Amino acid sequence: MGEIRDYARCFIRNRASLVGAVGLAAGIVGGITCISNEDLRLIAPIMGCFNFFSAGALFETHFGLDTYRVYRKAKSQLRDFGSVSKPLKDDSFMFYCNRVGLELALEEYKNGK
Repeated sequence: MGEIRDYARCFIRNRASLVGAVGLAAGIVGGITCISNEDLRLIAPIMGCFNFFSAGALFETHFGLDTYRVYRKAKSQLRDFGSVSKPLKDDSFMFYCNRVGLELALEEYKNGK
């Protein structure tokens, strides 16, 4: 159960994943509403584009899995050695998702979680 909680925390902390998920959900609900309402049918293609870009954000972030992978690796290194290895730091700051996972692990380590 702790792994699911950690993944959810990483997913929410990664703003690109969160925006993609919320946007996709809103786009689906909006699309269904537009199709079922005769007056809003012209807006349905716009909702389709909205869904396309929201899904793109989710796919680009691999649904938050890169954030979670780096988070777990950093958390393990912090627990075992009290610091994060230089290769992990260098890799993490190249990409947004990795950086978010590293920052979350460091923040939890400093706060004693």
